[in-house]
Amino acid sequence: MPPARSGPMAWLVVGLLFVSPAAGAASIADGAAQLELLLQPELAVDESDSGAGARYGIDPQLERAYLALSGQPTPQLSFFAQLGVDGFGRDGAWDQGFALRDAWLEWAPGPRLQLDAGLMLAPWAGHAMQRDGAQLDLSRHDALLPYPNGIAGRDVGLMVRGRILGDRLEYRLAGLAGVDTAQGHDATDYDGDGSPDAPPLNPDDIPRVTARLGWSFFDPQGGAGPAGFHTQALALESSPDGLRSPRKVLTAGVAIDHQQDALYVEQRDFTGSVSSATRVDYTAATFDLLADLPLREGARSLNVLLAGTHTMFDSDHPAAGNGVLAIAGYRVGRVQPFGSYELFDAQASSAYDRVAARLGVVYWLDGHATKLGLELGACRNGGGNDLLFEGRLQAQLRF
Repeated sequence: MPPARSGPMAWLVVGLLFVSPAAGAASIADGAAQLELLLQPELAVDESDSGAGARYGIDPQLERAYLALSGQPTPQLSFFAQLGVDGFGRDGAWDQGFALRDAWLEWAPGPRLQLDAGLMLAPWAGHAMQRDGAQLDLSRHDALLPYPNGIAGRDVGLMVRGRILGDRLEYRLAGLAGVDTAQGHDATDYDGDGSPDAPPLNPDDIPRVTARLGWSFFDPQGGAGPAGFHTQALALESSPDGLRSPRKVLTAGVAIDHQQDALYVEQRDFTGSVSSATRVDYTAATFDLLADLPLREGARSLNVLLAGTHTMFDSDHPAAGNGVLAIAGYRVGRVQPFGSYELFDAQASSAYDRVAARLGVVYWLDGHATKLGLELGACRNGGGNDLLFEGRLQAQLRF
């Protein structure tokens, strides 16, 4: 997931979680709050596309390490806060620190309306709103939506959401901080007159707007609290007879994300030299389909996640393009083989191009809490000609 934006509002929410009477009156022992630690140690083997040195790199790392505090101290009030680090030890870098990932409060007067405020996941495609640790496969799919500078998968703001039409239709609408003028004013003097030529980004401080609609054909997605906030690509629960899938889910969704005056596109003269920078809007759209279908009274399940994205700008930005993601798995008891395909086709530049195909298997030990997974595949990045090997062996522990 791309890095999140945080700010004073997000840290204020964190403080409220710990000092407000509603949150402080109920202890973790009462069950009104839950503290979780997620660890994903991983051994990654990746083939290098450079001709010099070792062709394969072996990289032990902690793919995810997250500490989350969540709860529902009253029927109407919920909260969720999470600190974490991604890729701890990747490429030999063991100096990363924990960063704030989520910090939001929710007021839910009823099933048709929930109000969320703070640092949160933008209401986007189903695969981008999953709770960490409950994914079907092992890889990240950030290349499916290459966020430009100042736009991220998480942002600070307000969101209204709920379920209507017999809980079949879920709506989400968020107004987010988005791009700040101070984040990226291009001060380059292209014409040599002694002053910057490019106008400032988002000079009127217009919020970023993200909206999503999802239709559930069987059991509904969404609902109040942290469990309803995040998308579940698969649900598992332990029983005396082993693992079972308790829900029957088939959901189709569409979403749009827009920020006015979000980034710069360089303009070149007849010699090919950069002559100016033009301010353009950021808009992205997506559709997705998510299925979690239990078979044989839940002892087996078929899981499918499909997503398509289109990123567009006022002109040919290198990150504009089309993306496709397909993941499918079939679980028999505790064993679930899966396969995935990922493609991003940039419109103006091959630098953002990516294609990857993988096969893997997961052994679920204790629901979503504990698992062991192996994934092998090949990828091509940036318009290169060679397919490069990818492999990862990953464990998951949730306390």
